[in-house]
Amino acid sequence: MFGAQPTLEEGQEHAFKVYGPGMIINDAYALQPSQRHCDIRCMQESRVLYISLSKVRRLLEVSIELNHLLLASVSKKLNASSLLLFIRKEKNPTLKVSRALNFLATVDENKTVHLNYSELAH
Repeated sequence: MFGAQPTLEEGQEHAFKVYGPGMIINDAYALQPSQRHCDIRCMQESRVLYISLSKVRRLLEVSIELNHLLLASVSKKLNASSLLLFIRKEKNPTLKVSRALNFLATVDENKTVHLNYSELAH
């Protein structure tokens, strides 16, 4: 699954994300008071459970399990972000692509990355 967050009024915020099975979308925003909107595009047939942020925030007040789930999800994504920053600093292009593909393979339960030449060119 792929999420694309639109620009804010200032026109400066862009976010492109890759989601694997069971991952939570907008988890950090459920924990923060800010409101977000995003477009979601799936590369294959998928099922998505949508829960409004207002309902999630009400559940956070009474459910320790939901708190743990969201914090674990945010933690996993922060770890992935730090790894991507590490990959970004890599000078060797072959090693950089190899590490990026290995990272992307962790997103899919089958440890595979589906890319075409057009996607690799970007």
